[in-house]
This record gives sequence, structure tokens and C-alpha cells, in this order.
Amino acid sequence: MPTKHPRISFLADEELRQKLERMADEQHRTLSNMVYAICQDAAKQWEEQKQKTSASEDKGQ
Repeated sequence: MPTKHPRISFLADEELRQKLERMADEQHRTLSNMVYAICQDAAKQWEEQKQKTSASEDKGQ
């Protein structure tokens, strides 16, 4: 099925792949969906941290 989402690839060692697969199985997700969810969470945390840092810098001026 074609998708409108861009494709991203990366290399992982066997140990990481197995851990991600176990995580996906526990959450009844596909491996691809598990990696997507992890990336979404990481991006959200990065944005929140960036906002906190920016707000702290603004108060210090």
C-alpha cells in the first residue's frame, strides 16, 4: 500500500533490533510502528526541553 509518509532507514545491530522487536511485541505494534512511536516521543521531549531552555534564557536577560 503506498504511503504519503517519507521513508527513513537506519542501521541497527542485532541486539538493538531484538530489543525493539520485543518492545513492539509487548505493545502489539509492528517494529516500524514501534520505532515511529519512539522517534515521536524523543522529538516531543527535545522540543519541550528546547522550550524550557529558551524560557530560562529569556528570564535571565
